[in-house]
Amino acid sequence: MALIIGPIRFRSTRTGNREIVITRIFDAPRGFTTKASSMDLKVGGAWHFVMRHDRYGEFKNRAVYREILRPERLRYTHDSGVDGDPAAFEVTVTFEETSVKTKVTMQSVFPSAAELKRVKGFGAVEGGNQPSSGWQSGLPRASEHVPHHRP
Repeated sequence: MALIIGPIRFRSTRTGNREIVITRIFDAPRGFTTKASSMDLKVGGAWHFVMRHDRYGEFKNRAVYREILRPERLRYTHDSGVDGDPAAFEVTVTFEETSVKTKVTMQSVFPSAAELKRVKGFGAVEGGNQPSSGWQSGLPRASEHVPHHRP
């Protein structure tokens, strides 16, 4: 599925019955309400945040970093902030330089096909393709936490 809005291109693909892959080339606008309470960007560290959605309400989130390979990749476990969360899923975010922008690909692998179906019920694929979604609105601010490394 591809969606083009002005100079911004989005693509989501299906690669299996337990994952969603969303790719975006961006100069991202802001808009979705996401409030971070803490961020410790190191292996074993965590990002605690709350996402708010007019339709679905408020969701507590935690991302525990498993791998940080600057400037190429982040790997983390995403859960509700509760240890042992059965709905926790693994995320890999890759950053690829293009001529003037950065291509970001986010791959989420869920513990089961049933959990993926539940998450899709919240509009995860459609939301990932919207310029004001939580992960996309946070990307421009990510540089506040990660030093710039350009060859």
